[in-house]
Amino acid sequence: MFKKSGFTLIELVIVIILLGILAATAIPKLIGNDGFEAQAYRDQLLQLLKTVQQQAMSCDDDCRKNVGGIPRTNNLYACNKVIIESNRFGIPKGCDVTFPLAGYEVPQLGMSKAEADSSSISFNSPLRIIEFDSRGVANGCVSCDISIIGEQTLFIRIESQGYIHEQ
Repeated sequence: MFKKSGFTLIELVIVIILLGILAATAIPKLIGNDGFEAQAYRDQLLQLLKTVQQQAMSCDDDCRKNVGGIPRTNNLYACNKVIIESNRFGIPKGCDVTFPLAGYEVPQLGMSKAEADSSSISFNSPLRIIEFDSRGVANGCVSCDISIIGEQTLFIRIESQGYIHEQ
């Protein structure tokens, strides 16, 4: 009796599908995710800057500085500031000029210390503190370029008129 050797078409298709699934899940872990991580932090910082800018434009000086003569330090957005350091960014708590030590109560307010410690991304900004006025203009910022440095270097630009965009 003659015996046929080889694989059937169904067996070959199943092996190709399994190899495709394995490649799709394993290759990104072997290559790394610094490129994605830099883009994610750029998008997060861009959104944070725009949020703080919108808050500054929707709140007048009385709303921002005090309520009935009492400074409004318990409002996280009251000072309209974003701090950018070499390893993290965020909104200071209570109109301070430093980050909260324990992290943020709401994740959208910036990078936590744990995130910064586990990340290989760094930031470079001409201003450590970016503060927006009631017109949405960043004080002391004339075409400021913020660099997000990882596997690739990405940029956010704040124009002198207040327009914030990625480059």
